[in-house]
Amino acid sequence: MTKKQFIDTAYIKLGNKKNVHNRRRKYKEEYHLLENNKYFKNKYRDKRCFILGNGPSLYSFEWALLKDEYTFTVNMLPKNRDFPKLRSNFHIWTDPIFFDTNIEDPYENSIIQSFKRLSKKEQQCTCFLPIHALGFVKKYQLDRNQKINYIDNCLKWPDGFSGDIDLTKAIFDCSTVVIQAIEIAIYMGFSEIFLLGCDCTGILGQVNAQLEQDITTYAYELSEQDRDRIRSTNQMHSMEGIFLQWVNVFHYYKELSWYCEKKDILLRNCTSGGILDSIPRRKLMDVLNNEY
Repeated sequence: MTKKQFIDTAYIKLGNKKNVHNRRRKYKEEYHLLENNKYFKNKYRDKRCFILGNGPSLYSFEWALLKDEYTFTVNMLPKNRDFPKLRSNFHIWTDPIFFDTNIEDPYENSIIQSFKRLSKKEQQCTCFLPIHALGFVKKYQLDRNQKINYIDNCLKWPDGFSGDIDLTKAIFDCSTVVIQAIEIAIYMGFSEIFLLGCDCTGILGQVNAQLEQDITTYAYELSEQDRDRIRSTNQMHSMEGIFLQWVNVFHYYKELSWYCEKKDILLRNCTSGGILDSIPRRKLMDVLNNEY
């Protein structure tokens, strides 16, 4: 590690410590909910799982291939027309935009409908949400028919991190929900983690939104409300900020790949296509046929 990297890491660790202190004060009533995550500590030791992103490679995916696997899904993937064919075990939402909503808005109503798809008996899915979503959950009574656990994804990942990930404490926010899913899977004890639908082509959608061109970079059909949300979110950031965010995403994937290697966890990318090159690839059918 260079002197600059050492200093940067020290600053990140100091900032993380201060951030956790402030959040414990801000979310004093909510923070005790993190203790419920102890139930999942190493519960799936030495098992394998699949984490499904929102990339377009999943738009026409054959969900039945994963019917006997442990699966994680994220954000708005339930909008995929064939999602009911997949039995998701765990679903993660982390984007703050999902939890600052008005039910009268058509787009935000579709978020509620996505929650309802996850609560159907055939899914029996556990959701993980950030602690600041508790008010949203209570407002719309989403925990009446849905098992919900909470996380506090507020830390920056320091380069070379080799400590333990603990869901009963703050975890890392690495600019993409898929990385939060990987962190959760690691805490649960999964020893083999395979990624699908992690195309990392969302940047193309953001560029197209800036150019006022069509946005088709997701695993589900975008409604006009979806497109409006992406455009309005884009307007809140400069293109420099957007590209810097994506630089961080690829860097964090690389850091997480190294972390898993050090922890003897097999992390592989089975996405069909896409531009994520920070994680070694495997063909999905090879994995399903145990030829890897």
